[in-house]
Amino acid sequence: MEAHTVTRILGIDPGVSGAVSLITASARFIAVHDIPTMLANKTGEKRQINVAELSRLLRTMILENPEVTCIMERVT
Repeated sequence: MEAHTVTRILGIDPGVSGAVSLITASARFIAVHDIPTMLANKTGEKRQINVAELSRLLRTMILENPEVTCIMERVT
């Protein structure tokens, strides 16, 4: 089995007030983005995750950064 070298870490803090960050293995920040959201109702009182935009953001970050490992916070 070939060893995997981690050069980039994609961290995800899920939830409407969460964020996505990309750092190097030596903890240098490359990018930080808020989780994309949209209105959940017509009154504007609630927000929900914009899944399509989050998917686009993650796809772009992964494709532009070789050897990326993803870590997501466990939410209960």
